[in-house]
Amino acid sequence: MSIDQGAVAAPSLKSRIHGCLLGGALGDSLGYAVEFDSIEAIRRRFGPDGLADLTALDGASHFSDDTQMTLYTVDGLVEALEWANDGVGADVNACLWLAYLRWLDTQGEPAHPAA
Repeated sequence: MSIDQGAVAAPSLKSRIHGCLLGGALGDSLGYAVEFDSIEAIRRRFGPDGLADLTALDGASHFSDDTQMTLYTVDGLVEALEWANDGVGADVNACLWLAYLRWLDTQGEPAHPAA
């Protein structure tokens, strides 16, 4: 039985963006637990299929700086877009730089005063 593709509404752009960010975070969470392990070590720990889903992590699911930096990059890009939508020219690099400084603050590292 096939599904009539015309009957299924395409997800909105916003939904697709959220899906990409969520998918990246979930993939990072799966990879975080085994990032530096050999395939042999992964199979010893999780079986022949390796780490296949989050339930194998005993409730401890983490994500890395990769996800954090992705989200702060999106934050900086959205900030630049909001300025542009308000008719104000914004330096995308400056918006990204400020977003990364906000990320740095979450790591307990204060930005240099000259920053």
